[in-house]
Amino acid sequence: MQSKPQALSKSPQPIPLPSLKQMEKSVTKCQRAGTRQKNIPKTNRKGDSWPLTSNCHPGTTTPVPPFPMSFNIPTKTMSCILHIETSTDVCSVALSQDGVCLHEEIDTNGRRHAEILAPFVEEAVSFADSHAIPLDAVSVSAGPGSYTGLRIGVSTAKGLCYGRDLKLISIPTLKVLCTPILLYREDIPDNALLCPMIDARRMEVYTAIYDRALHEVVPTDAVIVNENSFAEILDKQPVFFFGNGADKCRDTLKHPNAHFIEGIVPKASSMLPLAERALALNETEDVAYYEPFYLKQFVAGKSRNLLNG
Repeated sequence: MQSKPQALSKSPQPIPLPSLKQMEKSVTKCQRAGTRQKNIPKTNRKGDSWPLTSNCHPGTTTPVPPFPMSFNIPTKTMSCILHIETSTDVCSVALSQDGVCLHEEIDTNGRRHAEILAPFVEEAVSFADSHAIPLDAVSVSAGPGSYTGLRIGVSTAKGLCYGRDLKLISIPTLKVLCTPILLYREDIPDNALLCPMIDARRMEVYTAIYDRALHEVVPTDAVIVNENSFAEILDKQPVFFFGNGADKCRDTLKHPNAHFIEGIVPKASSMLPLAERALALNETEDVAYYEPFYLKQFVAGKSRNLLNG
């Protein structure tokens, strides 16, 4: 007589995420009620030192170099964070714990954020739930960038924070662009400046200039680029330009100290060290009242049919 197989232990069932509309309704309800985010610091789960090197490439064995001093992450404070990046055509979500990127989803096929962001978030949250990993916070790319993309990302992040009582962290998008440069490029001189650029139509870009410690040298602004842009800084030291806004400036900025790096896009996994530092310092946002950094007011265009009618 065959013995019955033993029942396997069931893993925790993931909690289904609400739709984007439900998330926005929850945030609106939260605003009307005047509910505010509770900034209650959490103690470390393990009580030991946290490694600053980790495998941040899910499915690979490529190690991430140690975080540079520009991130300055305090020890014994790392947590589980969900990261959302929707500021440009690229949509991505990542899940990190204790300085390690556990899960990442990326879509580079255009602005389909409203369609794919919720499934991406649901997969990341389900991964955390199925492995019994409690979420501590949600980090979202704060802008500047696409008005619609930022709105979708922030609405999703706020709804998730409100529904699960999580902390909300906002990360400047231009600093997100700098992260892979600081982590992976060893050929950048110590005196070089970083100039991330996000396309803002025609020859205008959203940009700022940082040193290698991510100190702001030139504040974030919308700049119409011409051959004399950044001339005063370029005369003094090398500047590295990158991001989707830098591509259209390559033929305009001909200064010998102007260098261009291709292939840099804002990704959720690039938010990890910045979010870890913000959470460690308790630099969180008010879930009910937080708004992204649009930089410029949104202007709705009129239909050509109406103009011609």
